[in-house]
Amino acid sequence: MAKKIKKKKTSSARKRLNLKLTKQQKILFGSFLILFGTALLLSFISYLFSWQADQSQYGDLSRSAETQNWLSKFGANAGNFFIYKGFGIASFIIAFLIILSGIYYFMNYERKNLLKNWIWGLVLIIWL
Repeated sequence: MAKKIKKKKTSSARKRLNLKLTKQQKILFGSFLILFGTALLLSFISYLFSWQADQSQYGDLSRSAETQNWLSKFGANAGNFFIYKGFGIASFIIAFLIILSGIYYFMNYERKNLLKNWIWGLVLIIWL
């Protein structure tokens, strides 16, 4: 009879990639989305008041450039990209959808309703 030889698993064997987030990762990702969405919302609001004064500063990356936007250069460039070159006032919906996604991840809600909100939000953006 032939002996059965047991093969040891080597470290070179590939592990499967796991895309599920842990609870800590969901909280961190949700917090990031809430903060990023709030930053976008503030930059859009400020852009409506200061777009004329900041118009010459778009794309200028020098430290000496002064903007009147509440979030400085980031806010001015984000507002210009989304509102002036992008979707206009409908860009506020994007900020709200990002904040809503952050809340869903942070609170660990069921994401089926989140998908429905994103679909209706995108339809509303296209309609506007």
